[in-house]
Amino acid sequence: MVFTLIRTRIITSFISIALFVSTLFIGLGFIFSYEVEDGFFRFILNGEREQVEQQLATNQAILTHYPFVNYVESKEALPKVIYNILLDEPNRTEFPGEGDKHYHIVALTKGYLVAEVSEQLIVRKNKGGMLSFSLFFVTFILLIVILVAWFLAKRITKPIKTLNELISNTQSDQMPVGFSSQFKQDEVGVFAKALDNAFTRVQKFIEREQNFTRDASHELRTPIAISVGALALLKETPLSDEQQVLVSRIENAQRDMQQSVSGLLAMAREQDYELSDIKLLPLIEQAILVHHKLIENKAIELAINVTPDTTIISNQDALKMVLSNLISNAFHHTHGGMIAISYDQGCLTLCDSGKGIDNQIIDTVFEQGVKSESSQGLGFGLAIVKRLCDRLAITISVTSDKQGTTFTLDFTNVRLKH
Repeated sequence: MVFTLIRTRIITSFISIALFVSTLFIGLGFIFSYEVEDGFFRFILNGEREQVEQQLATNQAILTHYPFVNYVESKEALPKVIYNILLDEPNRTEFPGEGDKHYHIVALTKGYLVAEVSEQLIVRKNKGGMLSFSLFFVTFILLIVILVAWFLAKRITKPIKTLNELISNTQSDQMPVGFSSQFKQDEVGVFAKALDNAFTRVQKFIEREQNFTRDASHELRTPIAISVGALALLKETPLSDEQQVLVSRIENAQRDMQQSVSGLLAMAREQDYELSDIKLLPLIEQAILVHHKLIENKAIELAINVTPDTTIISNQDALKMVLSNLISNAFHHTHGGMIAISYDQGCLTLCDSGKGIDNQIIDTVFEQGVKSESSQGLGFGLAIVKRLCDRLAITISVTSDKQGTTFTLDFTNVRLKH
């Protein structure tokens, strides 16, 4: 979740800063301690140098205030380890010795003052203890930082979590409005206000669409139903062959209009379809019965390879519309040969031996308004099919050539039952 990621980033940032500052503080502390200790020895040697220089100038016996400071007359008389290092680094004043010995030297007009300070060292002797204390200090600071960061992160992300829960619990047909007043006037509050305004506009749009759907359902279906009834009465009267052809054309146009209206209304409604166990074969048979007149007087062999016990989880009304549209297209565009409907391993395949879909529109055939030159429809049929399939988690695909067209409905994402 987004608030969890923000909380983690806040805590991680606090810990990183605390580690950096603590490490920097410890490092500077050690450097400062070493410098103070070395400065103390330099101060002692400089004081001794003034006294020894006076003693040398007056040929007095060389005496020092501190027993660990000794006078050496020449470089060759220095401890061997110091002598060897001075050959490469003549300006060096601090030297490690054999074992735990440690030296500081200062050059005189004649000779050197050498301080063997291994017994006087404080920082180096207690380095382990200082490091342990530093680690304890860092751990203690980190615990405090983690607690503070967790508290701040929880407080900062609380309004984001509230906003997320509010949006997540929103129903598809009811947008949340007026919720921004519960947030403070900070960055999250400004975002909530903008989101509230957007949801208000979306809610008004949904209401307009719902009103349109209700009105269109009445205004479009009523005249179609009247014309269907009138045509049924007309067919009961004696008709000439020419009149029967005209009536058949009107009947086909009515069927196309009913299918287009149903599809347009389905596209206008943003509803969640309820899924249930349904038999696949009866839906196929119903679609064939509805559109069977499209293949009357055509030399077409219809083959159905779907077992009666094939059961899928889907929405019956939506799937019926999908099958009706695909079967209607196959019947309409096939003038001879075979139409085969088969089901195998979670996929329903509908093949026809029509002239196929134009190569120019095969990649966009599921877009609204796309249709072939021979199509008499509005170009919404396959767009409606694709949209319904997306809502039902059905993967639809199409292949086509001059030998015919094949549509495949993949139901594996909606848990097929055989």
